[in-house]
Amino acid sequence: MTVRPGDAARREEAPRPNRVLLFSVAAEATTAALGPFTPDKETSERGLVFGPEGLDDVFAFNLHAEAARRFFAARGIAGAHGHVVL
Repeated sequence: MTVRPGDAARREEAPRPNRVLLFSVAAEATTAALGPFTPDKETSERGLVFGPEGLDDVFAFNLHAEAARRFFAARGIAGAHGHVVL
């Protein structure tokens, strides 16, 4: 996946303001287009969420859940996360 600089939002978070976290929205794709997933020491699975409720139960990091909640809020999407492992 390629993220173009114009499509990314920069957000610095304390206590590590020297780090940049990028959250971006990719173009719609089929699961087949994503290719195979191989778990590693940093990522155990990949999945989809469809709503903001209960995200803390499926995200490993609070900041990721917060970014997803902002995404859904900006689009007026409510409801359970409906997490699906791909």
